[in-house]
Amino acid sequence: MRAEICGAVYAKGGLFARMVPCRLGGNWMTRHRIAVCLAGGALLAAISPRVALASIRKCENPSLLTEDQARLFEAVRLALPPGVQPMLGDRCRWSDSAFAWITTKKITDTNGVTRWWISSCARDRHRWTCDPAVLQQEFEARFIVADVAHHVKISFDRETSQAIAKTLVSQALESYASPTPPFPYCRETQGQESRWGILRDGHPLPAGDEAIHVTVTSDGKTTETVWFGDLVSADDAQIGIQLPVRALRKPEPCWVLRES
Repeated sequence: MRAEICGAVYAKGGLFARMVPCRLGGNWMTRHRIAVCLAGGALLAAISPRVALASIRKCENPSLLTEDQARLFEAVRLALPPGVQPMLGDRCRWSDSAFAWITTKKITDTNGVTRWWISSCARDRHRWTCDPAVLQQEFEARFIVADVAHHVKISFDRETSQAIAKTLVSQALESYASPTPPFPYCRETQGQESRWGILRDGHPLPAGDEAIHVTVTSDGKTTETVWFGDLVSADDAQIGIQLPVRALRKPEPCWVLRES
């Protein structure tokens, strides 16, 4: 089910941006990704303060004029790698400004990794400016967890190789299948253990051909985090499993929550 887009939400400070749907359907693990979560070294670059136009602004017109789109494409080509052609995604136009998501053609290599670029652009009355394009990487794999086969769609950042991503997801799936936290909470916050059970019970691992979406992000130093699902509503939360991969004296794995 495709959600009807009601408007754009821009977080103060440029931490994330998302398109807000009027309706949501499907399992929490498999809904279309409408939330774009941004952290240092993660899948998307931080949206700059100039894009943080408002907390919520209702879209007046979900289209761009022909000449406006031409100026947008001229601006975004400076943000994309040479020779990569932009494609227009979600956009919105107001009387004094406009906003657009830009994506590119998806290309799949011989290892099954699909790659493409995305950028966000904003315009005042006359001039378009775009954030640096960010590389997106994704592949699909199957895992056996507790004798049950699972179809998994894995997104991973530029700091992580496909082989490491697959290994970490395998470890994280085993951990997520546990009804109780297999590791301590990553931060010094009390009482989080009960939330693991609540989230796990509410979002069990699906079986069969229903895909699980996970995202692997690196802190650029010693730790990778495997995030389960997507932030798709105001009261949603993600479980993340932090796994050290590069430290000489490896810290213990732990788990963390990310809330919308």
